[in-house]
Amino acid sequence: MKNKIKTIKILFIFFVVFVLSLSSCNLPLRARNNIVITSPEEGQSVVLNQEARVVSFSESSVGVESVQLFINGSLVHTAYPPVGAPEEFLADQPWVPTIEGNNVISVIVTDAKGNISEPVNIVVQVVPAVDQADVTPTPTLTNTPEGLPL
Repeated sequence: MKNKIKTIKILFIFFVVFVLSLSSCNLPLRARNNIVITSPEEGQSVVLNQEARVVSFSESSVGVESVQLFINGSLVHTAYPPVGAPEEFLADQPWVPTIEGNNVISVIVTDAKGNISEPVNIVVQVVPAVDQADVTPTPTLTNTPEGLPL
């Protein structure tokens, strides 16, 4: 009976060590999806009603299927790799800002197996364009020599 209990304890310890070692591995069954917004940068200003480009770099251990661009929670564009599902993909997506003030840009990658990443978010400031027609020229001062009659 003592040998049986000792054998069960050893098997239990072996099982716990085995499970812990497996849980720390990145098994091929578990997809690795990463995405980073490279442009614009957090806090950067973009101009109202002028096209901006949102560039993101994504990678997936099973291949990138698509990259979705959201502005303030609304889907505005989906980019697809030109061929197949590469492990790395640089998405350059257009966006025309229509709401002045802080805007949240979010990107999500979907891999070839349908796994969806957590969103990556940045906040940019949308500012109005400077209208050159409304700019009043600054008068130029001229020096008048002292002592000369006017």
